Amino acid sequence: TSYDDVLAMDDVDIVDICTPPALHVPQALAALAAGKHVICEKPIAGSLAEIDRLIAAEAVAPGTVMPIFQYR
Repeated sequence: TSYDDVLAMDDVDIVDICTPPALHVPQALAALAAGKHVICEKPIAGSLAEIDRLIAAEAVAPGTVMPIFQYR
């Protein structure tokens, strides 16, 4: 019933973040901290500093961040 409940599930390996852009970085960081892989819709972050935070978190997490950019 909540994002934290999803992250706590052992049978969830990948989280696809399709929420409003302001939530992308905090949700991706939480998913990485929970040991999940992250697929994130564009924009993945709003600044280079946020990208640096994601890169640093991914470096120590078992999961990977994969941005998606749809061409329509």
